[in-house]
Parts: sequence; structure tokens; C-alpha cells
Amino acid sequence: GKIWVESVYGQGSTFYLEIPQPICEGSQPLAQVKETTHVLVFDPYPPALDLLNQAFHALSVQTTAVATANGAPAAKPVEKTPSYAWPCLIVSLLAAVGIVFAWMWLPGITFPVFKNWLAENNAFFANPANFGLLSNVMGLVPIGALIMALPTTVLVRKFGAKATTLIGVGCAVVGGALSAAFVGGNFYVFLAGRFILGLGLSTTVVAGPTCVSMWFPDATRGRAMAIWSCWAPVGIFLSNFVNDGVYHLVGSNMANLQWVWVAVAAVFGVLFAIVFRDPRENERSQVSPERKPLKAVLKFFKS
Repeated sequence: GKIWVESVYGQGSTFYLEIPQPICEGSQPLAQVKETTHVLVFDPYPPALDLLNQAFHALSVQTTAVATANGAPAAKPVEKTPSYAWPCLIVSLLAAVGIVFAWMWLPGITFPVFKNWLAENNAFFANPANFGLLSNVMGLVPIGALIMALPTTVLVRKFGAKATTLIGVGCAVVGGALSAAFVGGNFYVFLAGRFILGLGLSTTVVAGPTCVSMWFPDATRGRAMAIWSCWAPVGIFLSNFVNDGVYHLVGSNMANLQWVWVAVAAVFGVLFAIVFRDPRENERSQVSPERKPLKAVLKFFKS
């Protein structure tokens, strides 16, 4: 349709609206055809809306008034990085790094040390054949992570990036706690804890890029994502660097070592919960908050 105004200073203004006339096909009454026409009126001035409703009602045309926030147009995406974006990036990074500590403690103390400790502290390994299960200690974590990767995208869509990250950290803490509690007892429960830890790891790191991208505009998003993507190398390097010292600090006890990293992951999770928030309207980056089904975005993977 068309909309225009004719105005004469000191005399007044006349506003015009033209809507395409519905075409009646077959035996369908014209009134029913007109009822399918629907007009949206944005941020209406109340007296004007009354006039519009009267005019359109006479034509059997439906109207719906739609107001944006505070009666003003939606704010444009920010071009400058909001100052609060950096704390959100840091706590998102720490949430992932904390889980890496709970995952990668074994390479830092080496397999032979772990094997000797189990031989002395877990009756299950009185049978040397059971040491074959040690190959699963590290492998179950990435298996759990692989299984949880795609389902996490559903969680992000349904609950948002912050809630999904907290779900991931929660799973990692539960998995790490099971491993710590049963490393000297039921080794199968210990391995189950490692698998749950993998589920939490994947959930956290899949939600992480959304936590970052919603805050950073085009100009700085690449740099922010580069920093955040260091969660694995930074976590693995630091874990290998400090785990031997921490192991001896806690009395050369494997259970105590794992409890330390469970506590670290929990603290980082609480810190994330306190600090991170979704950007306000005037802080939101150019990344659209709109959520689309997977099928609708597959075409973007061509490049």
C-alpha cells in the first residue's frame, strides 16, 4: 500500500493510507476476502489509533497495534565494545579453563604415578588385568564431549548461553566429584564420573562462543573469540605445569588432587554466575538475537 500526508501551514494536515483491494475469486463473498487483510500499526498515538480502527473496521480490515520498548524504535547495534564485555569474556573463559583442570590432571602427574597409587590404594587393581581400564581415564572425557556437542545447541536455543554454561559447569562438578569420591573404591563409578565430566566440558565450550559473540561488535569480535579459544591450550599447559606440585601439596593423594580441581571448577562457575549477564539493548552486538532452526542456517556452512 501507500501512505502520505498533505499539510498546509496554519491550516492542518491530512494523512492518507491506501491498501490494495482484495480480489474476490469464485463464489467467495468479498467481505470474507477483506477479513484476511491485516494491518500492523507501530507505536500508535491513541487518538490516531481510534480513527484508524474506525476507518479499517468500516472496510472489514483487522488492525493490531504494536509498541516497541518504551514507545521508541529498537536501539541500533553498538559499534563500540561495551566495557562490561571484557569481564563477561574473562569469566566465560575461566569457566572452561576450570573444567580443563578437572580433565587434564593425569598427564601432569604421569600414568606410572597414577598406576602405582591405584595398586596401593584400590583393591580392584590387585588383579593386574584390570589396569587395562586405565586407557579409558582420558578417553571417556572427549567421548562424552562428542556426544553432548549437538544437543548443547538445543540447550542454548531453549535456555540461553548463560544458563547452558552453568548447566555445563554443574555437570563437570558432579562428574569430577564422583571421580574424586570413587577413585580409591569403585573404579567403574570413577569412570562414569569422567564421562559426565566430558558432557559438562562440551556443554560449557559450545555455549562459550555465544556468550562472547553477543557482547562484541564486528570490530573486536575476532580478537575476543581468539582470546576465548585459548581455553584448551591455556588450561592444558597450566594443568601440566602445576599438577605435580599440587599432587605433592595434598599429600600425594589422587582423591585430594581431584577434589582441588572440583573446587576450582565450582568457584569459577559461581564467579561466572555472578558476573556474566546478557547485554542490554544498547550493548548488544550486531549478532542477531534471533534463533533459527538448524535447517535454516545450514546454507551458511557452505563457505
